[in-house]
Amino acid sequence: MLMTGTSGPSASNITEISTQTRSCQKCNQRKTRCSKTRPCTSCVKLGIECIFPPPGRAPRRKKRALKAELVSKVKSLEQKVRELEDERNSPQSDPGVHEEPSSIESNARPSVARTQQASRPPVLARDELEGRFGKLVVEEGSSRYVSHEALASFRTEYGKISTQSKPGASASSEPHDLRSSEGNNSNSFLFGYRALAHSLRDLYPTPLASQALWAAYEKNVAPLILILHKPTIRNLVRKAATNGEFLDATSDALVFAVYFAAVMSMKPDECQVQLGVDRQYAIQHYRFAAEQALSRADFLHARCLSVLQAAVLFLIVAWRCDDVRFVWAMTALVYRLAQGLGLHRDGEKLGLGPFETEIRRRLWWYIYLLDSQTSEHQAMSPQIYEGTYDTEFPLNINDDDLSPEATDRFKGRDGFTEMTFCLIRCEINVRYRRILKGSMPGLGPTRRSVEDITHALTDMSTFIENKRLQLCDLSVPIQWVAATVTRIALARSWLVAHLSLIGSDDLSSDLWQQRRELLFQTAIEVLEFTHLLESSDETAHWSWMFEMYRQWHAFAFVLSELCVRPSQETDRAWMIANLMFQRWQQDGPPQGWVLWKPLSRLMQRVTVKRAGEIVTDRANK
Repeated sequence: MLMTGTSGPSASNITEISTQTRSCQKCNQRKTRCSKTRPCTSCVKLGIECIFPPPGRAPRRKKRALKAELVSKVKSLEQKVRELEDERNSPQSDPGVHEEPSSIESNARPSVARTQQASRPPVLARDELEGRFGKLVVEEGSSRYVSHEALASFRTEYGKISTQSKPGASASSEPHDLRSSEGNNSNSFLFGYRALAHSLRDLYPTPLASQALWAAYEKNVAPLILILHKPTIRNLVRKAATNGEFLDATSDALVFAVYFAAVMSMKPDECQVQLGVDRQYAIQHYRFAAEQALSRADFLHARCLSVLQAAVLFLIVAWRCDDVRFVWAMTALVYRLAQGLGLHRDGEKLGLGPFETEIRRRLWWYIYLLDSQTSEHQAMSPQIYEGTYDTEFPLNINDDDLSPEATDRFKGRDGFTEMTFCLIRCEINVRYRRILKGSMPGLGPTRRSVEDITHALTDMSTFIENKRLQLCDLSVPIQWVAATVTRIALARSWLVAHLSLIGSDDLSSDLWQQRRELLFQTAIEVLEFTHLLESSDETAHWSWMFEMYRQWHAFAFVLSELCVRPSQETDRAWMIANLMFQRWQQDGPPQGWVLWKPLSRLMQRVTVKRAGEIVTDRANK
């Protein structure tokens, strides 16, 4: 009996270790390789019961109900498309649904009385907004803007179908590693492939240096560039200083953009004392770090507001590095990414919360300013035209008045705030464009008489004077800066508007001669106040930004007048023109500035002329 029991397996045991044709249920659930023996190797290791499915093919799942539901959804979509086509072709359709952005612009700022009216049911109001202004689709922390009303409706229904047909799938089934590797390759094409060669952890400053950089940012950068919400970014920088390894790629991009801006705003001796390194080395270090962080955050495929904030701050500061053409070209890319996030549509019309709406407005208007200024620097027309957006101005408000948890609308202040300086710049830019140019691309300059333009410029100056300049206390440095920059911008607008009319029939030779002397004095004052901003001790910590905006219109006009006027009448003009040119030469020829060579030749011509006149005067004496 003993021999029989131990000499070999019984017939039943032979059946149990036989090979199966299909994987066991546990291996199938765990998506692991099954040895297909009974019991299988994996179940033996786990100590669990091994259960195999019955022999034969697995029965097909019944999908008749799901297919019927999908067919019903498709028919519903087809019906909606037909209704939209009928509505579009109907002569009695509501013009407000399909009106152009330029007509929306006139209604962009509802009155207080209108906002206090009883609102319609939330679902109806939101459907109307999505049909008129498009829809912001948010998925897993990212967002994209869909502008066509039919496509926005289809996107909503498609999302329902996708969720029902793939209950176990996430919104993005594409492997994260694959997306990031592809994104890094294309981002490296912009920033250089060296941007993937180092770990970000090695590029972070010490906690002490991080504190110094944040202090420099708050003092030198934030009063002039308020893209970021200071209380929020302050906490992020503190976290980076102590637990930087726990930051995600987006946070890395924001923090290094702040560090790059801070270093650029510091003086050489400040860098040496507070950071212990040469300023030029620090600039190169943190620019490289910011580029690497943007690349790793997949900047080219940005569907996150924070990545775009970091990119815009980076480009503004990179402009100070005299990399003008690079910034101008990259601004075009940023503009497209902003459109993809729907920044050209006001957040309230998209149904967003008050905090996100305000942050989006700030970001959009800094992109607007960057586009305007870099295009002018390249002697090109801007990309953003009036009538192609309806984003309202940011509120005249301080950062401490904003809260991410707020649900009620914020209220603007009456006095000077942290946003007043930005608002002045935005209002002057928008009003000046409307005076001289058409609202849409391809329309060209608006044909207006000299009297009309002069009257419009006077109205603009009066509006800014009454609404903004009266708020400025000239004893406060930042408010004195705002007032001075405003007067420079208004004088420059008057100068450029007249220069653009030279050679036209509207500006006769007699009228030109009457205004020529006034224009000459205006150009001199523009250069003098600009030099004062750059060289004043009270505003020295902001001079890094003032030096970015070269008043080349006034400079070129002064030089052209110096070529034809006697030297003894132009000593004041020559002195300020020479000072400005020397400051521009301090850091070497500006990289990518197309006007540098012609202005240099004009300066050389004036220098030769004045030297010859001095020799002649001495000989006559």
